[in-house]
Amino acid sequence: MVSELRRPKPNPDVANFVAGQTGDDLYVTEVTFAEIVYGIEQLSDPPGERIFDRGWITRFGRCSRGGFSASRRT
Repeated sequence: MVSELRRPKPNPDVANFVAGQTGDDLYVTEVTFAEIVYGIEQLSDPPGERIFDRGWITRFGRCSRGGFSASRRT
């Protein structure tokens, strides 16, 4: 579902399902979250074109039950 939303033309059923949910209703596993963060860091897209930006990472990381830190490690 997450990768579907990244497509230029996501499946309308997936997009409609997600649009009909509240933020509290959608979850991903810690592994999926880590993969998303890694993928975002690898993107060469201009930041304005990204569906999942740093704000999304911060919000989702804060909501994570497992305490996964979304902060970038240097």
